[in-house]
Amino acid sequence: MTEAGTDEQRPEPPRHWEADVLLLDGSAAHIRPIRPEDADLLVEFYARVSDESKYFRFFSPMPNLAARDIARFTQVDHVNRVAFVVVLANEMIAVGRFDVTAPGEAEVAFLVQDQHQGRGIAQILLEHLAQAGRELGVGRFVAEVLPQNRRMIQTLQEAGYSVGGGYEDGVMNFEFSIDPTTTAMGVMQSREHRAESASIEKFFNARSVAVIGASRRQDTIGQALVRNLITGDFTGRVYAVNPSADAVSGLPAFKLVSDIPDDVDLAIVAVPASAVQDVVLDCAAKGVKGLVVISSGFAETGDEGRRRQRMLVGLARSYGLRLIGPNCLGVINTDPEISLNASLSGLMPPRGRAGSARRSWRRSTTVAWDSPRSSPQATAPTSPATTSCSTGRRTTPPRSCCSTWSRSATRASSHGSPVASRAASRSWRCAPAAPPRVCPWGTQCAPSPLPERLSTPCSGRPG
Repeated sequence: MTEAGTDEQRPEPPRHWEADVLLLDGSAAHIRPIRPEDADLLVEFYARVSDESKYFRFFSPMPNLAARDIARFTQVDHVNRVAFVVVLANEMIAVGRFDVTAPGEAEVAFLVQDQHQGRGIAQILLEHLAQAGRELGVGRFVAEVLPQNRRMIQTLQEAGYSVGGGYEDGVMNFEFSIDPTTTAMGVMQSREHRAESASIEKFFNARSVAVIGASRRQDTIGQALVRNLITGDFTGRVYAVNPSADAVSGLPAFKLVSDIPDDVDLAIVAVPASAVQDVVLDCAAKGVKGLVVISSGFAETGDEGRRRQRMLVGLARSYGLRLIGPNCLGVINTDPEISLNASLSGLMPPRGRAGSARRSWRRSTTVAWDSPRSSPQATAPTSPATTSCSTGRRTTPPRSCCSTWSRSATRASSHGSPVASRAASRSWRCAPAAPPRVCPWGTQCAPSPLPERLSTPCSGRPG
């Protein structure tokens, strides 16, 4: 029998302790309770941690973990001994834990891989450990920290709790109640807001865009995406990815995203649904920061499509990628310093103070747009006819409100933390020009013909 007991006796942690979270730089990660089968991941993680960070954690040189330590760290009872790990791209990048030392009191400690320090991971671990502690009747955390460990000291002092303690034998002692104070809640909400803003900024302020599924054939989605980026005067670099072509619209074509010699900030995906997962893996290997999946064939098609969509979202999150889509229209930023039209709309909306998101709205030709006077936002729309505006007032309808086609996009969150965007409940809808009708704002619109590139049936396939 191990210290934590046999597998049959060891209780399972609550399911809500597992969540997808956003880091301060806007990338996604996964936090969950540690498991006995994480032993190999823990060993690999510990090997990547610097000697200094190991010394800060254990107060002595500890280059390797003994078998007994590995068992003690991975085999916990989730009651008196609780540990969380943060996982990214199937690798452990941080671990945090508490051990109950007295009724209502527990000692807390963290270890974050050096290259991931400064991304708010320790604060996320503290928030989740504190919530787990409150659920288990723990009311106070204590921590021993070396004075040189400034990052850990800063994390504890800036968490929003009333921290006390002292200094003894060269070690700083911290103690604080983990009751959710107004300040602590404000700190958590501020971190989430900054992380969410940074994640959306990856899409709006991209300096290089790759179109996967770029096509030479007219009246195809891949061709429209490339054309709209170029004719929209995008100020960054555009790359075409098509394994069957040498060039698309005058641009050299690459067989894979990983073949592109420069960095890629944003990938626009317009390939058959069955090929999207391979594209995600290729983009993850390249270090792409955000994905906009135009492809249909997901949840809107039935049970099989929903299963495919869940796999897509899970895969993107596991590699820290932010995702808009699938089955979406795209993103637009009218800031003249960016001028990004990474969408299927041939028309750029007029510049203004509004930042907007659309969800299942047939009258819209844009999913989102941004202006230099309003920071990027990802609001979850509450009705199909609602815009979010930086001035707090409803704006006049955009000139494109009478378009006859649309896609959809939504946002999801888990365990109180923002996560990568997921979406899609509608497939392509092509229709002839509509008669006069009333816009959501109550004003009558003139008939709006279909964009020229949609005069033929929509295939959803690249050329």
